Amino acid sequence: MKKILLITFFILLTDAAKAETTTIKFDHLRRLVSSQNGYVLAEEAYVKGAAAQKGHLKRSFLPEVKINGGFETFKTGHLDTLTQPTADALAKINLFRGGKDKLEDKIIGQKYVLAHNSFKKTYLENLLRARMLYADILFYEEQLTYVRGTLFINQNNLQRVQKQIDAGLATETDRLEFSLQANRLKQDKLLFVEDHEHAIEELKTILGLDPQTSLKLVTPNLINIDKLFLEKNQDFKDHPEVAQMHIASQISNLQKKQQELWWVPNLDTYGLYELHPFRERERTSVSDRDEYVFGVNLSLNIFDGLQSLTKSKALKYQSQGLSQAKQQKSKELQTQFEKLQHELRTRKQLIGLLHQNIGQSQKYAELSSDEYSRGVKTASQLFTASQQLYDEKQKLSETKRDSIKIKSALLVMTGN
Repeated sequence: MKKILLITFFILLTDAAKAETTTIKFDHLRRLVSSQNGYVLAEEAYVKGAAAQKGHLKRSFLPEVKINGGFETFKTGHLDTLTQPTADALAKINLFRGGKDKLEDKIIGQKYVLAHNSFKKTYLENLLRARMLYADILFYEEQLTYVRGTLFINQNNLQRVQKQIDAGLATETDRLEFSLQANRLKQDKLLFVEDHEHAIEELKTILGLDPQTSLKLVTPNLINIDKLFLEKNQDFKDHPEVAQMHIASQISNLQKKQQELWWVPNLDTYGLYELHPFRERERTSVSDRDEYVFGVNLSLNIFDGLQSLTKSKALKYQSQGLSQAKQQKSKELQTQFEKLQHELRTRKQLIGLLHQNIGQSQKYAELSSDEYSRGVKTASQLFTASQQLYDEKQKLSETKRDSIKIKSALLVMTGN
């Protein structure tokens, strides 16, 4: 029995050690998302892959060298079966391709920019999600505090009403009113606990934290953001969605130019060494069967069945379409930005009014409690006073959460 208790105690100590508590501030989210989120790390790898392809123009002037070698066994005519070596080596250098390599170099450069923009877009999306969950977690924690406090008050009021019933001064319906309220508060508590746990787990996943980690969040002070965004006009040309369309439009335009150069000749110089087998060069000496070649080659497309022209037109319209979509997205983002600015102003006013309401509701609840004790107020009036205070606190908590989420959206829209 002692052995079992010792093992159980050891397991509990181990679990407690694993459940490390991490304090996270709102400002920490950027670092955690950028360094630990799997999607962001994946996009970072894609950017490195795109960067590795840069420098195409310089590489296009490097020689291409191919070497082949081997043996073959053959029989020809009346001769015995022979086994002889074969080999060839080809070196080829590009001299001129009519600017197509230069355009390809630009396309690769734009694809790198596109990959980097995709990285930024993914980072901001995950950062926004993390900030939204942060706001939700603080909201659920505050709601649980309000629920527990209201349950305590409700229990005290229920006991006072029960005394009045025992004394014949109140009816059973007065008690039922508070009992029903207790059940409703317990239901709220269960749902808030569930939502809080789910939000915590999702935030840990987005931040790349160990599932065993216990989180402690600090309420952010975002007052400076109010002034920043309430007085700011935004240009969305660098917004990831707008930039993505702009870059894609440029790539299409460069590819169109490439197709338009279908007729431009290619000029290459090359050198070739080849060792032929006896069956191709009927000479017994190996030195009499090898050959060296140096030359210049000019290739020119005369007619490609209008394939390049067709692709060029398609890429032209694709570039135009992306340009139009970019302008539309910029307008939509501007409208959304102004909407969020207006919502932030409204929430700021609401928070001030709700603080006033809570102060008045708190005073009303205290006076109602005192007046109920003196027989001036009824149980229903006492219940209404406590319920009103709880409702006002809930509204304040919801408005504060909305305010953090609006500020988070504004931050992300401006790339922060």
